[in-house]
Amino acid sequence: MQNKKIKTLITLTAFQLVANALIFLDVSVAKQIFGFAYFTIAPGLLIIQLLKPDEIRKMEILTFSVGLSVAFLMFIGLLVNELGFLFGIPWPLSPVPILTALNIFIFASTILVILRNNYSVLQKLRINGRPHQGHIFLLIIIITSIAGTIWMTMYKDNTILLLTLGLIALLFSIGALSNKIFPSKIYKVAVLIASLAILLHAALVFKYPISYGSDTSYELFIYESTETQGYWNSTLSQEQLHGRLNSMASLTILPTIYSKILNINPLYVRKIIYPIIFSIVPLALFQFWQKNFGHKRAFFAVFLFISSTTFFTEMIGLGRQMIAELFLALLLITIFNNKKSIFNKACYVIFSVAMVISHYAVAEIFLGLVSLAILTVLLLTRKLTKKATITMAAFLLVVMFTWYIYTSNSTVFESTLSFGNYVLGQLDEFFNPSSREPTVLRALGLEKPETIWNLISRVFVYLTELLIVFGFMGLITKQVEVKLETEYFFLTLVAMLFLGLVIIMPGMSKTLNVTRFYHILLFILAPLCVLGSEFLTNLFFKNKKYKQNFSSIFLLAVLVPYFLFQSGFIYEVVNNESYAPVSLHRMDAYRLYFWSGFIDDQSVSGIKWLSSNTDFKRSHIFADLSSIRHELRTYGLIPDWYITPLSNTTILSKGNLVYLNSLNSIHNITVTGMMVAGGVYTYPTSELSFLENMSKIYTSGGAEIYKNPP
Repeated sequence: MQNKKIKTLITLTAFQLVANALIFLDVSVAKQIFGFAYFTIAPGLLIIQLLKPDEIRKMEILTFSVGLSVAFLMFIGLLVNELGFLFGIPWPLSPVPILTALNIFIFASTILVILRNNYSVLQKLRINGRPHQGHIFLLIIIITSIAGTIWMTMYKDNTILLLTLGLIALLFSIGALSNKIFPSKIYKVAVLIASLAILLHAALVFKYPISYGSDTSYELFIYESTETQGYWNSTLSQEQLHGRLNSMASLTILPTIYSKILNINPLYVRKIIYPIIFSIVPLALFQFWQKNFGHKRAFFAVFLFISSTTFFTEMIGLGRQMIAELFLALLLITIFNNKKSIFNKACYVIFSVAMVISHYAVAEIFLGLVSLAILTVLLLTRKLTKKATITMAAFLLVVMFTWYIYTSNSTVFESTLSFGNYVLGQLDEFFNPSSREPTVLRALGLEKPETIWNLISRVFVYLTELLIVFGFMGLITKQVEVKLETEYFFLTLVAMLFLGLVIIMPGMSKTLNVTRFYHILLFILAPLCVLGSEFLTNLFFKNKKYKQNFSSIFLLAVLVPYFLFQSGFIYEVVNNESYAPVSLHRMDAYRLYFWSGFIDDQSVSGIKWLSSNTDFKRSHIFADLSSIRHELRTYGLIPDWYITPLSNTTILSKGNLVYLNSLNSIHNITVTGMMVAGGVYTYPTSELSFLENMSKIYTSGGAEIYKNPP
């Protein structure tokens, strides 16, 4: 036994020493890969080992290790940040303070693991048996995904990426129909690989991060400001959006830690590290769903979840939500775990706090779902829930209130109140369709499709939505063979209610975005799509064998085309326009630069020159919406309050600066209007006649900078 202790201590310490040696010796590539893997798994693994949960399974060890490690990195970063100044450290979020704190915790935890003499969790990590033949197919998928992004970036050719998407569709088809080729025992690995492949195909393409219409530029501005300063200013708040994002440790502390200890470009933290962490979410959801619905249904549900465009485009530009959703998925597993052990309680506390400091909207939606589920159970059954308790909801509410009140001048708390007031103020527009987002109208079939292919795509979207409704009907009428726990049933009921409110209530969808609302609600509702197929099958077939086969075939007949349309595969085959990642290489300039967020080297060079060589705080900058929305924040670190939107009616004062990016100067397109109100329109840059009287002080062959003579 003594030899076993010494061997375990040497092994764990060796990993720690290797990680630190690679970091301090600055061994490129190896440092980034090994360091990321070590600090994203080891802290959480040690926490699991210390708490000794008997109920945890092998693949759950991976998901919980990643979740606990990411939460730990944020917590230790906050601790170092707040205590650093007490010890006279001017830049607490620099490599030495961070690594010192991390190593102290990891080494102390290693000693405690040895002293407690329990290696049950570590023993579960042993690989038993030979690799399955299906693993080779999974390896091909991830290789083609990465190779395809490189190929498309270099040669503007998406052939390999289209192959990747086809292989993913084939993977789920074979997995659902053949247990010999893809047995259920490798479903979890298949889910992880498929999720990672589809995320990377969207995240890695092109040199700079693509926003896909999300908040990438503002998030990177907040992140790089913290990284440059070397500390997080918890009181910083120039305006509401700035304050809300600055309150999130997922945008300030976490990426700074990864960037500092791995010595990696901040942009690649978002392009690579965040998508890898986010790929754990479908795996965690699979583990959550399989306990209630079984392996096959969970497999189908994951296919629906990752097929939605929001998962691999909009989410790529929302770092705070990617991290928060990891904790949301783990919270669902934790709450519905039948064993109320110390490990479960500790995980609920850790993941709740981590989710609150990662994304305000996800935390608020989760609190709303849980609270309404508890209230519904109480009203209809006159009993208190045993899974999600009032104490849990109260704890989450207290943490949220405390964090959102005392960070960034309470901007998160104030914005929550303003959102609520906005929704209430829109009630008089209940019968006005324009009070809903265009996406809501599209989902209801009230917006005309652009082409026949868009119409067909919407048909499959409507089919998935109808199957969810039928699945819910099957649950209520007990026409499907599934026994849900009372709490899960009522949580599903509340999620359906939320979905209805987003559609019915004017203004509610605009508080977050209807696509993101739907994406989050799929954490609960995705399995209903599978049940919907079974419900319809039960109406037409009596033979049990035929029921199972037809249900699977029918579901694949809906989900495979749905995935191929959502991912842009079919649009590429028929040469139809789309906003999908595989279509970026042939988009028109307006879609590519403005809506997708593409940025070229010339624009980056221009904005870096502007921020370094001009006194923009005094001179003030005029630029169009595409520049403001993307490179001015991200690569120039120029706050919005030093910029005024440019239009053909702009009146300049002496000394003012005008910045044009490649969309403006090369493609002769300038974007103006108000993003919030949706009143965005374009006009030719050649109409900016006042540029003729200004001095061109810089050009990069794409970006141009003009100055009004003093």
